[in-house]
Amino acid sequence: MFKQLEKAVEYGKREGVYSLLRDGFVYYYDNSVAKHLPRREVDYNGVSVPEARLFDSILPWREVRHRPLYETGIVRAIGNHVQKTDDVTIVGGGMGITTIKCIQNVGQTSSVTVYEGSKAELEKLRRNLRYHSLEQRADIHHCIVGPTIKLRGESNGANHISPKELQRCDVLELDVEGAELEILSEIDIRPRVIIVETHGKYGSPTKEVSTLLDQMGYNVVNKEVAEQGHWKDNCIRDDVYVLTAVNRP
Repeated sequence: MFKQLEKAVEYGKREGVYSLLRDGFVYYYDNSVAKHLPRREVDYNGVSVPEARLFDSILPWREVRHRPLYETGIVRAIGNHVQKTDDVTIVGGGMGITTIKCIQNVGQTSSVTVYEGSKAELEKLRRNLRYHSLEQRADIHHCIVGPTIKLRGESNGANHISPKELQRCDVLELDVEGAELEILSEIDIRPRVIIVETHGKYGSPTKEVSTLLDQMGYNVVNKEVAEQGHWKDNCIRDDVYVLTAVNRP
């Protein structure tokens, strides 16, 4: 407590009293108040999820808003290529939007297997699946596949497996924040379709990922910016694209 007070005093001296009060209020609200407020639905590319809190829409620093173009590239690839009889593996499940999209596309006898290394994202994923009564339709693993380049939050006890341990599937989706090249270079499976979000900023440039997919025997049939709308310019700047690749006959 004393150290926190010292830091606050130093911050106030450096940034001014107004900044200290403003940022202190934001921190207190986000970490102590917001989590006790009722949840509200927001739309993420056609999927309603309880990710917002009461008053989020009127507080300028709260970023939970409707995102109708969320993960545009992956969602479009799922719609175009995931078939009713497919078994799907998702590495990097995030908050579960693409998991829900895959479940909606496949039949009752198909499987959707999801790996997510971040504890915070895993909790969101499970909550959003429960919200849609789909928790029994996905096999979820708190697990990091391959190297850890960047996680959205702490792993908090996640298991760690080699890409070679991924089981056979018809469609493989990768959204792994920079680990794309290493995972693709190590997998033994050859799904019919690979959907991969590239992250040039974190060491997996789109061009290199595309070249590797070609060397693996895949045709890249589509390349598009990972997310349209508000985030499009950021994606272009950071080299974040979605490649859809189909196994050559």
